Amino acid sequence: MKVDHVIPESLNSKPIDLASIKKKVAISDKFDILGYENLVPSCYGCNRDKSDLVLEEGALQIQLAKIEKKIPALIENIEQKRMERDLDKTLLCIARSVDAKKFTYEDLIKLLKFHKKFPNGISGASPAAPPMSPETRASGIRFHENEGIVWAGSALKDSLRLGLNADKINALIYETVLRSKNHYSIKKLNPTDILLRLDPNVRITFQEIEEKITILSIYRKK
Repeated sequence: MKVDHVIPESLNSKPIDLASIKKKVAISDKFDILGYENLVPSCYGCNRDKSDLVLEEGALQIQLAKIEKKIPALIENIEQKRMERDLDKTLLCIARSVDAKKFTYEDLIKLLKFHKKFPNGISGASPAAPPMSPETRASGIRFHENEGIVWAGSALKDSLRLGLNADKINALIYETVLRSKNHYSIKKLNPTDILLRLDPNVRITFQEIEEKITILSIYRKK
């Protein structure tokens, strides 16, 4: 199946001819020749045979009227598919995190409970206060002083293997991330994971869920 333009899209580059057709069939000047209102399903042969042919005025009016009635349902379907695609991406990300033992089922339940509080999203919320540092402003991430810091088991093992003191790292994260007193570099790796560069060599990945920072991994850059 192909998608065809009822009014040939080639007329988009011929504004005078397009304006003449719009006037003949009494359609608005806002009519978008490249929009949904000008698209219909078509077989390959029909699409090829029609080419740049302009239908008779009566047939054109009937086709455009039929399309107009179906646009709301089309837009709703497209939005639903987009939401399903976004949900698939989120679930895949969570599944990978669980498999990698970076995200527990308990964390998932907490996250779902949090999202349940905002079934329509948070787009209507008041704008957040400006971040306290250029780094948080650039990354779009805001942290709070009352957040707790916990370690995933694999991350704690990494710190011991590297000879890094977990308590000192906690204190450093609290000072650099939560209190924003020192310069640090931070960025999002994906929808859930955040990378923190504490010094030229040490790298930490973590997640922030419900005012809790969970350290996922720690390593030295080679």
